[in-house]
Amino acid sequence: DLYRAGERWYRDMLPPGFNGAMVPAADSDDGIAWLGQAIAQDPRFARGAVEFWYKGIFGRAALARPTDPSQGDYGPRLAAYAAQDEAFHAIADAFAAGTAGTARTGPFNLKDLLVEIAVSPLFRVDAADEIDATREIELEGFGMSRLLTPEQLNRKFESTTGTVCGRRWD
Repeated sequence: DLYRAGERWYRDMLPPGFNGAMVPAADSDDGIAWLGQAIAQDPRFARGAVEFWYKGIFGRAALARPTDPSQGDYGPRLAAYAAQDEAFHAIADAFAAGTAGTARTGPFNLKDLLVEIAVSPLFRVDAADEIDATREIELEGFGMSRLLTPEQLNRKFESTTGTVCGRRWD
């Protein structure tokens, strides 16, 4: 018998938990809140948030780590990936620590994360001297081909989060 009336869990399912940790008995009635805390404490959460918003702002996915060293452009692609990865780690660390952006309002503040992305080299790079094919590959994940206007960025933010940032004048 896999389920009995009044029970909260099927017998053939794994026990409730996250990443090897079980929901404590004291929190069993509020497992969702426990899960939210557990996910937020996982370092992959902050990194995932950075990658999610990077794609939303820039309109392109983060660079993938090159895997074939025999490719002619492996070195420049690895350098580009490493530079982007370093920037993502710095942004994610600031986001999780509550030191991102300018408001310093505490950890996991979305507005601070967006400010941190906007002031990062990923966003600000607009030109580089002496571009050859190798350097062009290395700079692939930096800058934007076309910046969004404030109105476009606000519409993108509102459509993604469902939250209005600032006032509506219409």
